[in-house]
Formats: sequence, structure tokens, C-alpha cells
Amino acid sequence: MSPSGSDSGDGSSSSPWATIGKGLTSTLPGQTLVIHGGNYTQNIDVTVRAGSSSAPVLVRVAPGERPVLYGKLWVHGANFWTFDGVNVTWGTGLSSGDWMVRVIGSHDWRWTNSELWGAHSTAELGLGPGYNFRVDHNYIHDTYPSNGTNQDHNIYATTELGHGQGGTGTIERNIIAHSPNGRGIKIGGNSSGCGGLTVRYNTFYDNLGPSNIQLSDGAADNLIYRNIFARSHSGYDNVTRYNGLLSGSVAYDNVGWLSTGVADAGPGLNDGGGNLLLDPQFDSNFRPQNAQVQAYGRYAP
Repeated sequence: MSPSGSDSGDGSSSSPWATIGKGLTSTLPGQTLVIHGGNYTQNIDVTVRAGSSSAPVLVRVAPGERPVLYGKLWVHGANFWTFDGVNVTWGTGLSSGDWMVRVIGSHDWRWTNSELWGAHSTAELGLGPGYNFRVDHNYIHDTYPSNGTNQDHNIYATTELGHGQGGTGTIERNIIAHSPNGRGIKIGGNSSGCGGLTVRYNTFYDNLGPSNIQLSDGAADNLIYRNIFARSHSGYDNVTRYNGLLSGSVAYDNVGWLSTGVADAGPGLNDGGGNLLLDPQFDSNFRPQNAQVQAYGRYAP
């Protein structure tokens, strides 16, 4: 794919497609879709051909290049797909109810090495329904207030429990920052049970609506550990509870700062111990300079 290509081409290196939507719907199990650098403008909502464990699909960027999609990217049925380096920011023709990026009705998928930013909507990245996914090594940041109080999130996970597949998904090694009217991650929204997530080794900063992670409305069985949390809204812990939690979520071995505490333990959220309040002493890239904190968060060994 290339911004200078044509969707009437054959998708080869000499005749690339022009739009990401065309590339996604044309890629077959076992194939790799390469996206060249440049700007793409498109609001995408497509169903793709599912891969398998023996024929996965890889979407990656050309080495040394940086593509950016201005718009939304919703992909359905992306079983055994990996999206590597796909950067997305807000575009035209979208509403505050449009989640900017979603992988829907999919299992065994991965989103990695990307930058997502600038959403004027409910979420920059929406998770669910689906299972056995991994969201890692991304920079997800800077949402803009567009909905009601505390309703514009960096990540919103509504993925269901009870699928019997041995784990919903993992969110790890990300930087999740600057959500003034929403959570860094909101987990909830399914009264029959929502969660089963592992959230570990992430760095959170300045998510003020009202906290870096909030569990609510059916959230259950989430593990939250080895994260760095800094700057929740005044008067709040970094991990908070709200309305209708189910049981089984635990926060342990995290570092918090610029908040009243690390975790608001109570019904639905247990403090598993080892949570510390320490100043990470971040540099400009959110790397902690405090030696006690360097074993936590995005850059931990």
C-alpha cells in the first residue's frame, strides 16, 4: 500500500493499493500487508478474512517509514491478525460517539508499536467483544473532551467474560497519557461480566477523568500489576471503582504518584499488597529516573 497507489492495482510492490480499507479486505490468511509511509485519510469499518494459527495475517509498515491514518479504523473478524506500527489520529467526518480504533468480534489478535492520539470521542481504542488479544508497546495519548463528564477515554474495554478460552487479553508495555475527561483505561459496561484482563508494565500519566484506571459496571477478574500511575484527578486514587463491580479484580505491586493512593480497594477490587507511593522522577519520555521505580512500567527490564 502507498498513498500514491491505486485501488485498481493488484497490491504488488510495483502496483500498490492506495487505501487501507482496500488493503485490509484484500489480504488473505497467511499473507503480509505492507503499508508505506505517508498520510491516509479514510473512515474504515470493514470485515476481513480471518487468519488461523497456521496461517496468521501480518499488517506492518515498510522499514523506516511512518504511515498515519487520519480517520477511524474498525476491523471485524481479525482472528490471528497482528497490526504492527499502524498509527491513527482523528480525522474529518466523525462524531463524538465514534470510537477511533476497534478490533471487533476477533480473537488471537495483536496491536503493537503504534501511536494513537487526538480522539474527540468515547475512546481512542475500544476493546471487545473478543478474547486472547494483546495490546503492547503503544503510545496512546491526548484525548479531547467531547462527551459527558469523564466519558472520553484512551482505552475502553467492554470485552465479555465467560468465553471459556482461558483469558480475555493483555495490555502491557504501553504509555497511556493525557485524558482530561476520561480514564486511561476504563474496564466495564457489561452487567453480565466484563474484564478478565491483565494490565501490567504500563506507564500512565495525567488521566483525569477521574483516574488512570477505573473499574465499573460488571468489571471482574482483572489483574493490575507492575504499572506506574501518576496524576489522577484531585482527590482520587490511581485505580478507582464505580458502580456495579463484580468480584475478583486485584491491584498489586504498582507504583503511584500525585494521587491520594494507588488503589481504591473495596468490593470488587482487592489490594493485593506491594503498592507504593513514590515519585518516578520522569524524564521527557516518561522514563523513571528514580531507581526504585525502574522495575515498573513501560521501560522495566
